[in-house]
Amino acid sequence: MPITFARLQEYLDLMVRKADGNVGASPHRRFWVTHEALTQHPIPRPKCQGHDIFPVKFVDATRTKVDADNSPLYLILTAGTGFCEQPQMPLGGPFLGDSNYSLTLSNGTVVTGNQVKQDIHDWLAAGALNDVTPPPVGPSS
Repeated sequence: MPITFARLQEYLDLMVRKADGNVGASPHRRFWVTHEALTQHPIPRPKCQGHDIFPVKFVDATRTKVDADNSPLYLILTAGTGFCEQPQMPLGGPFLGDSNYSLTLSNGTVVTGNQVKQDIHDWLAAGALNDVTPPPVGPSS
């Protein structure tokens, strides 16, 4: 079973903290703040050969199938060459593929970089699902 969107967000936040903790200074900011922002909107900057970059690469009109291997989000985090002339992220590392790379989750679980890479790939391959339920609207009864 793929990870949840909430876990993906935790992974990305922890990767930023492990690097330098300053995603606010980056041109793209925290583009994974919501599922919609990550999957339906291009990142604010940079562009790729003059075109917007959508982190999740859907391959169908119904936006249910993702090309995980070529999704910009996956490539920028895992490929040593980065994506579209942009370096691998987080800028300057450490990187998921580095030896002994790990993240410690909020529940205390330690996850290796290779497991994080696999989890992100599996989440994308499963269709980049949004499993986060929005809070109820209106007064509670």
